[in-house]
Amino acid sequence: TRRLLLHARTLAESDAPSMAKVVDSIQRLGTWCTIGYGGTSRHSEGEFDVHAWQVFRAADLASCMRSYIARGDVERAGAIWRRHQGDRRLCSDVSSAIQGFPVDADTMSVAAWLEREVLPLFNTRQQWCDIAVWIEQRARVLEAKQAKLQDALRLLELLEPGRSKATAGSGESRVHVFEATTHAGGASVLPGYLLASQPLAVTPQRFIEGSLQSAAWVAGLAQFSGIPVFSTAAGLERSSSSDTGTQSCLFLRKQLLDLVHLRDKHGIALALDEYEQMSYSMIAIEFLDRVAAPELLDKAYFAHFVPYAQRHQLDYAQILHKYCIDMMDS
Repeated sequence: TRRLLLHARTLAESDAPSMAKVVDSIQRLGTWCTIGYGGTSRHSEGEFDVHAWQVFRAADLASCMRSYIARGDVERAGAIWRRHQGDRRLCSDVSSAIQGFPVDADTMSVAAWLEREVLPLFNTRQQWCDIAVWIEQRARVLEAKQAKLQDALRLLELLEPGRSKATAGSGESRVHVFEATTHAGGASVLPGYLLASQPLAVTPQRFIEGSLQSAAWVAGLAQFSGIPVFSTAAGLERSSSSDTGTQSCLFLRKQLLDLVHLRDKHGIALALDEYEQMSYSMIAIEFLDRVAAPELLDKAYFAHFVPYAQRHQLDYAQILHKYCIDMMDS
């Protein structure tokens, strides 16, 4: 099949529409092989299911990626994303598709894929807003239903200020999917079009599209990485929903970090829903209330009560004074 497609590419060099179709088929064939002939166990090594290949060749790539995401298959979903980032529907659908990951998917693998390959290519505020909402919801589910604090924190780290700035330039370059065409003179050249990783033709329309996309990307990056950027594009308005989603994620991350601190440093294991019903002062007092004998209060005060109060900039002397009065009144 590959040889036939390469031969067809040679024949179609003078016909741009035909060349585009052949090139797309070559790229899809490479993807088909990369994901293991569709990822079905009935295919043994060396077999090639012609019917299944024909279905994949004509399939909607965004739907294909969604199906792998729904299975929690980060590797195959990532292969489709890496090799077909030039597909407009795939790019516009990715922030919505990510929400289809099952709860039992490997969170560390999902987070690594998002950080390295997906988030650096987000170029609209809506995409950032969608991913912020999903990350907060998934982090809460991981903490509440699976008690996976570290997994929840790993997801929330993706929206940490400065994170996008650090990873935007570290992603792998897009895959070159066209082999060089060797001419009679022996020179090898790559087709000068349809390559996402090569410069496209400079036209007024493409210049305008590129400028708007760049402006949108810079605005999104500024909001989620803390870079002070002032956009003059009329179409880029401030999005209160995006701001709210970001701040909510950052606050949730702060809460989860405090839960980890309470568990590891002070021996108090609270669920997030319990924690959200308490104030910092109430938690500090809990260190004193849980003491089994009066002679242990001294240790609880200096080892737990004071450090935690200082961590949250509380007036621990006033809290202790009120606590003592309440104890005497009771």
